Amino acid sequence: WATSVGWGLREPELAGLSMHLSSVQVWEEKGRRKARLSLPLTKMEQGGKGSPRTWSCVCDWGPLPDGGVLLGEAGLCPACCVHEQVAEQPRATGCRQAAPEAARIPLFPDAEGRVPTEEGTVASWDELFQETVELVMAEHPERFQDWPELIEAAEAYDRVTGHSARRSGAKLWA
Repeated sequence: WATSVGWGLREPELAGLSMHLSSVQVWEEKGRRKARLSLPLTKMEQGGKGSPRTWSCVCDWGPLPDGGVLLGEAGLCPACCVHEQVAEQPRATGCRQAAPEAARIPLFPDAEGRVPTEEGTVASWDELFQETVELVMAEHPERFQDWPELIEAAEAYDRVTGHSARRSGAKLWA
């Protein structure tokens, strides 16, 4: 979810990322994590030449104006999420990121290690939000009494779609 929101990706673009260096690069620069995703195909760029997009770590940002979320504390920094996934995939698959076969290994696989389906991605996002809503509603009002926006959002939650992350990212970064 954090990667899709940060980079403004729909679920097919997220599913199209591989763990190969041609798809994702991570590094640190002056002590700050950075991540670059190379999207091979977009609606605007059908030639498939690639559309690299880079994020720097935003863990030190203050509260977001829409809900007061601290991205670092919430584990939602786009660059850091990609760093963690790039570190995890070689451990999970035994494949080095520079190996040619890494181009066939999804960066964000499903539970069986395969490229996720669009429906599976949306279902996992929905499950994540359902669990969050249940947590918020179960612990309301003690833990979240000073965060009325979260309670309001939980009460209004009505499922995600394949464009939800992209829309959320557009609102967030506007």
